[in-house]
Amino acid sequence: MAVELEKLNDETFIDGVQTTLYAIVRVGRTSFMKFHPGVAEYFDSTYPQLFAFGTLNSVPITNPEWWKSNFRSSIGPLRTAGSDGYFLFEAGTVISHHAGLIRHSSVSYGGETNDPQARQRIQDAAFAGRSRINEVELEACIEIVSFFDEYIVRKQAEAGFSSDGYSTASDSFQNDAHTRQSVQRPRMRSPDEVDPYELLEVAEDVDLATLKAAFKKQMKLNHPDKVSHMSKAIQDFASAQVKAIKAAYDTVKGHHE
Repeated sequence: MAVELEKLNDETFIDGVQTTLYAIVRVGRTSFMKFHPGVAEYFDSTYPQLFAFGTLNSVPITNPEWWKSNFRSSIGPLRTAGSDGYFLFEAGTVISHHAGLIRHSSVSYGGETNDPQARQRIQDAAFAGRSRINEVELEACIEIVSFFDEYIVRKQAEAGFSSDGYSTASDSFQNDAHTRQSVQRPRMRSPDEVDPYELLEVAEDVDLATLKAAFKKQMKLNHPDKVSHMSKAIQDFASAQVKAIKAAYDTVKGHHE
């Protein structure tokens, strides 16, 4: 099923890129822009609830200061602000840009994703349920996905959401599917929506030793210090999550005493 793209403008842009931890926005000159097939679907299925997707028609936005203010990296405004292509945001800050131009398959630029397992994993996630896949669409999807995905894996690992750890971004992308799935996803749901056992990721017949271990693990994964460099909304979410984890631990512990 195709992922819905939000049509952004200068007024809705900030909310659009800060509703989730990551956002991919395609900037272009037309009002009927779409993502390359499979790109949004891959990230939506691989990182549930962590991504928002949108398009931005750059023609109406003529104020250079708007671009400087909204398209910033960790070191300041981007030279590519306003350029066509895909922009990857983390907590409202640009961390990568892909021009959206697809390399010809007969030319080698180095760094292409030729690992069969990685290619199959992208295909399965991006085109799930499709009986026929256009080869040109698949190659375009693999190029864009592999370009951005290494940033996400590295960012997740740097934030501590990895049980194995990765040596480099390129190494992480070339690892097999089992290792890829070791990346832990931070929770983006309201803590009130999850029961205490689900929040702690334990069974209802959990013993106290396992419960304590699960509590320590969730506290480590969700500690606010890990997102201290991000937006206030995400910091507030982390603080609420920690409180919910503590409350869940007390509830489950009380059931087993």
